[in-house]
Order: sequence, then structure tokens, then C-alpha cells
Amino acid sequence: MHEHRCLKNGELKKKKHKKSDCKSKSHKVKKPINNNECCEKSKKTTLEILNKPEFSAFLNLLQITGVNKFLENGTYTILAPSNQAISSIPGSILGNQGLLTDILLYHIIEGTICEKSLIEKTKSFIETVLEKSLYIITNKCKKTAIVDITSNEVQIKKHYCACNGIVYKINGILYPTKIYVQDLLDASMVAKYQEI
Repeated sequence: MHEHRCLKNGELKKKKHKKSDCKSKSHKVKKPINNNECCEKSKKTTLEILNKPEFSAFLNLLQITGVNKFLENGTYTILAPSNQAISSIPGSILGNQGLLTDILLYHIIEGTICEKSLIEKTKSFIETVLEKSLYIITNKCKKTAIVDITSNEVQIKKHYCACNGIVYKINGILYPTKIYVQDLLDASMVAKYQEI
């Protein structure tokens, strides 16, 4: 059984469906991380920041899936893909709301992790609200990068502090399990991930 997260009235619910080849594991972080004191104070919320044109495609997906309602309450670190990155998501995923919701929730971390703290967490796992982990590294260019379960690496391009968290702009999509690669992406994307 493979679990998808579904949203009802802005609250996360677990929904099971058969997926025998889902064997991914996560490294859990027990408590939300809150390091907002190292960020400049902002009057804008994370959702208001996501209203910027550079995040329009990501915000559109949040609204389609209802994940934006989830972000209205609480404090979160959001890894927001650029519009160009969003355009790389295959139509087969965009047409499956359960899978799309999982992918979006994999880009959200409970609590605030400011840039300084993120750098300090190099070579460590951080759990997302999907209950699957991301790995923080310093890449060859000495830039902070994030690696997903499929070993896909994305770079942080910039960040925006909010009154209820922080938004990082990233240059790629983070996938929470190889199932998305094996079952849903087109042949060229499958080949790319098999080489990793």
C-alpha cells in the first residue's frame, strides 16, 4: 500500500492505495525547526510572497490541489520551484491530483529554516510535511543544494523571509519517490534518472 496525502479543509489526511513497489524510507525530525530570528522581519506571509510573478506556476498548482489552504495556518519553509522548473513536470503527473499533491507537499518543511541554519545543516536530512526527507549538501560550486530521494539535485537561487516562514526559490522539481520516475515520466526522463 502506498499513501498519498490528501487535503480536506486545509488539513492533511493520509489516503492509501495499492503500490507494491513503494519502498522509500524517510529520516525523521521530531520537532519543527524554528530559526526565524536570523531572518529579517517581514510583514508578508509566505502565500503573499508566492504571489510574485516568478512563482506564478507554483502558486497555481498549490491552488489547484488545495495545498495553499494548508499553508494558511502554521509556519513553513517552502522550496518554491521556478516557473521554468514547473514547466518540466510531465502532463501525466499534472493530471493526477494525488501524485501532484504529494510532490507539492514534498517542497514544504514545517518550521522556519533561515539561510544560515540551512548551510549549517549541510550533510543532514530534513523531513518534509510529506514525512519523506530531503538531503542538504554543498555542491561543487560551493552553493547550498537539496537532494531528493531520487538523487536529483536542485540549487537554491534566492530566498524571501516572511512573517510565517521563508520561501526559497529553487531551479528544479523535487520528487519524493522513484515511482514518479519509473511509472509516470516519459521515456527520455526515465533514461535520465536511471543514469543517476
